[in-house]
Amino acid sequence: MREYNQWLTWQLTPREGQKDTKLPFNVRTGKLADITNINDLVSFDEAVEACPHYSGVGFAFFATDPFCGVDLDDTQGDEDALKRQRKIFDALNSYSEISPSGKGLHIICKAKLAGAGRRRKFIEVYDRNRYFTMTGNVYRG
Repeated sequence: MREYNQWLTWQLTPREGQKDTKLPFNVRTGKLADITNINDLVSFDEAVEACPHYSGVGFAFFATDPFCGVDLDDTQGDEDALKRQRKIFDALNSYSEISPSGKGLHIICKAKLAGAGRRRKFIEVYDRNRYFTMTGNVYRG
């Protein structure tokens, strides 16, 4: 993934009465990034270099790259959802890292989806038009 110029920075931003959000930024302009516009994205090194001014770095998925991201959110005590997530994690056996909240996992694999993505209870899967925050906090090596 580091070879792709599809990186950005993100800033954890509070929202009144709602969960905090992670806004994507263009490191060259300091303005919000359009994650579907390759011109708003940079190399991994550029994103990391700008990181002290932001909460972290992220990777934007495009239909033209080979990557797919699976976001396993905090199940909030739902044991059935946790079992489903464990099956997914074990089946994919791919690079995984703990999400910024420390309560979820981001799994990166090489795959293409039949559609634009899926979002179901505690599980999201995307391969384009989205970005994942990256922590480098590898889960189970």
